[in-house]
Amino acid sequence: MTTPRAILLSVSLLCASACGSDERRDPPAHHAHGHGHGHGHGHGHGDSVIQPTPAALARVVRVEGQDTGAHRAGERLGSTAVLTTGQDELVLDLREGARVEILARTVAQLGEEAPAQVLLGAGQIHAIMPPMGSSPRPPLRIGTPACTIEIPAAGDVWVLALASGATWLAVLGGSAVVLTGEADADGKEIRTSVGADRSIVVSASGDVPEPTEGPTDATLARAMASELATSASPISPTTELPAAVEKLDQALAAVEAELARGTTLAEAHRQALSAMSPDAPERMRDIVQHGRALDGLRDRLRTRFERARAWVVFRGPGEDPTADRRQRTRAALGL
Repeated sequence: MTTPRAILLSVSLLCASACGSDERRDPPAHHAHGHGHGHGHGHGHGDSVIQPTPAALARVVRVEGQDTGAHRAGERLGSTAVLTTGQDELVLDLREGARVEILARTVAQLGEEAPAQVLLGAGQIHAIMPPMGSSPRPPLRIGTPACTIEIPAAGDVWVLALASGATWLAVLGGSAVVLTGEADADGKEIRTSVGADRSIVVSASGDVPEPTEGPTDATLARAMASELATSASPISPTTELPAAVEKLDQALAAVEAELARGTTLAEAHRQALSAMSPDAPERMRDIVQHGRALDGLRDRLRTRFERARAWVVFRGPGEDPTADRRQRTRAALGL
């Protein structure tokens, strides 16, 4: 006959193997001394410990145009590289397999709050995620002031960040997802799918309409993007950036509160197990629900951080209100 102690032991093992509190997981070995730590790190290391140089996020494959010299083929780029193309066009290979063409008169920056991340302030990007078969691969995320474009698998997209703060997306092949950092009634981030030969314009405030007919190849996409770019009415980022930062702060506070709640739930579960309390399974269910809620809040936080960062890139030199929030954001995301 199964004893109460055996039942509680089984619940404990299930919790540890499948649904344990996120904040108690040990980080992967390759993150132990990478680019940034979560809570509880940064102390106790001697001065003799040498931190390895962070891996490059992208490599310049080709430079085309009249102003070549700012970048060169073979150059490796990190998250501090601001890419202002002028009359050039840059072709980059990201470390996760995507190829990104940054067109002339574009300002962008690479990010490391996701495995494959580009922050597009203004201008155009043509991005291709080639098929990878059954091999797992993180999505490519292109953050703009209006939204984040995510290519979850194979895809060929054209993204234009307009001077009005709006974003135009054309999917030439595969599919993409539009994210604005807003949630549905269940707390999950709202995802708008856009299929091949469809396009969508997301307003500076993040309003997402239904996709409409779009260009079918890169030549048509380039022509349509150029026409849209010349007809857009400029907006001042100084009026939009504070609102984006406020939304970032709200998302950041929500994740931090959920992380604190998770610590409390984990302690309650441990105490229930230690006391062989019949409440242990209920505490276990609380932890599972916490994990799901945390995942949703983190998704929204990442998107809102990308949008705020893109507004900073759009605005150009000046005080960066996201700089002092970056470490908190990375910790909240578990990076």
